[in-house]
Amino acid sequence: MHQFHFGLETLLRIRRRQLEQAQEEFVRQQQAVIRCESELERQHADQAHLEEEVRASEGREVEVARARNYREYGRRLAARLLETQERLSAAKAELEKRRLQWMEAQQTVKTLEALRERRYTEYLKEARREEQNWLDEVALAFRKALPKH
Repeated sequence: MHQFHFGLETLLRIRRRQLEQAQEEFVRQQQAVIRCESELERQHADQAHLEEEVRASEGREVEVARARNYREYGRRLAARLLETQERLSAAKAELEKRRLQWMEAQQTVKTLEALRERRYTEYLKEARREEQNWLDEVALAFRKALPKH
């Protein structure tokens, strides 16, 4: 019997590579989300520090320029926080998209692997059937060749 050959082997290899790429893209996007979350945490800490400084300066005389600086820095910080929150939201949406692509690629590979396994099982059954037929033919030829008593 001839050697097993899965006609979709090339497609399976391509889909496995696509699965690896989808996983890599998911991981990259996951890292982007983590970076945005870290940046957001730092900005919240900066904001808390600024609020603490402003509270500490209450009740004391503060230079007009310093008060203006606090307000301006607070506005810039709030704008950066908003921008980072928007980037984080977009990064999370992209992460979900990448996750779905990865899941779809996994399903495609699983389907092709299951088909390959089913075809291989059929191949083995056919090989056993052919071997049994050959053994039956050999046994029959041997019986015919034996002298009869």
